[in-house]
Amino acid sequence: PKPQNPSFYFLKFLWKYNLSRQNMQSTISYTPDQVTELLNALRCPDTEKIKQATAMLKTYFKQVEALSNLLFLMQNSPAPEIRQMSCVYLRKVITSLWVHLSPDDQNKAKFLLLDQYIKEPVTIVKRSIADVIGSLSKLLIPNKEWNELF
Repeated sequence: PKPQNPSFYFLKFLWKYNLSRQNMQSTISYTPDQVTELLNALRCPDTEKIKQATAMLKTYFKQVEALSNLLFLMQNSPAPEIRQMSCVYLRKVITSLWVHLSPDDQNKAKFLLLDQYIKEPVTIVKRSIADVIGSLSKLLIPNKEWNELF
């Protein structure tokens, strides 16, 4: 059998999850693998694919679930570029979604960020994690909510 064009798989992904521009306002749930696929789509040379992935991620990043998936990818993705992209988007959304996390989940996220910063072997990813920590600390330090930084 003839291999399919990579754009075919992305369009199949869109069709499978019925995510047209008309119904993008509804709640969307993705697995970490699906978020990885969308992040990878942002790096392809196909402008239409980039636009579609950007629109889907923009809607998805308004949901608290996005934080857990981005934190998961930051920690567990084998690809450094996905870990770094996860951090870039985490930095953008973490402060707006933070208040929607339970105190227990907030503590887990703070621990995960600090722990992953220590463990991360790739310098650019480590810097991106530091950016997330810096962004979150601007929200938490004035209220003395992140004592582990001191």
